[in-house]
Amino acid sequence: MQHKNQFVIETHNLEFGFGRKTSILKNINLKVERGAIYGFLGPNGAGKTTTIRLLLGLLKDPYHSVFLFGKNLLQKRIECLSKTGALIEQPSLYEHLTGFDNLEITRQLRRIPKERIEEVLETVRLSEAAGKKVKAYSLGMKQRLGIALALLSKPELLILDEPVNGLDPMGIMEMRELLQTINKRHNTTIFLSSHLISEVEKIVTHVGVISMGNILFQGTISDLYNLQKNELKIHIKVDNPASAVNLLKSSYSVVDNEASLSITIESKEEVNEIIRLLINSNLKIYEAVIESKDLEQLFLKMTNNYTVC
Repeated sequence: MQHKNQFVIETHNLEFGFGRKTSILKNINLKVERGAIYGFLGPNGAGKTTTIRLLLGLLKDPYHSVFLFGKNLLQKRIECLSKTGALIEQPSLYEHLTGFDNLEITRQLRRIPKERIEEVLETVRLSEAAGKKVKAYSLGMKQRLGIALALLSKPELLILDEPVNGLDPMGIMEMRELLQTINKRHNTTIFLSSHLISEVEKIVTHVGVISMGNILFQGTISDLYNLQKNELKIHIKVDNPASAVNLLKSSYSVVDNEASLSITIESKEEVNEIIRLLINSNLKIYEAVIESKDLEQLFLKMTNNYTVC
């Protein structure tokens, strides 16, 4: 079978379990486009880390379902992984050594040119802290050093498991900026997992949502926002609710909640039309509030409502 290189990561009905009775992943079909920042989202225990370990060959894929750069991982393991950098959970660092020395050890093992150390230190903004011992680093600095280690070989693909987990708001912001820089400056495809969409929605271009080992959604971040549009509502208080319901019910779904009218809309642009109709009918408007389901609520709704049939 021919596989187009437009997908840096591709899986075909990927399944995995420990033993016959324990199924962790079920028919996972990932498609990660070259140059994307792909957010792999799901609650804890959904199967994110297991999937990542399979993508990196740390767990054996029994059905040869994983393709990197258009090539089967098991058949072309060295070729695929030589173009891949990864950070799984917390970085494994020598805390009694400096940040520079940690990079130097990996550089020598992988026979990478020495000047690459300064390049990755600058990329992750650790040049000034390179001479400090890692035990003095903050959690965010350790995460950035872990990413620097992953970047040493100039990978085309960077796979990160919960890179912002445990970071404070400033650390999360710095990580977002770093990943955007890596993606744009070097056209590096980034695949990152998270259990909170609010942590990554500002930087991802594509999203995959997994729950209980099943993919519930896969597409661009715009596709996910489009799902959200159907959840928009406007709450309006008027002097004559019954007249307002009669006026609007032919074009909109309207519910009279006594305190206010709840009107389902497809986009915020419809608010102006609703207000205009009410004013032209001599109805007094006391209050109008748009209720928008944010992506966090949509994500929770998707994963919480999923059950195994």
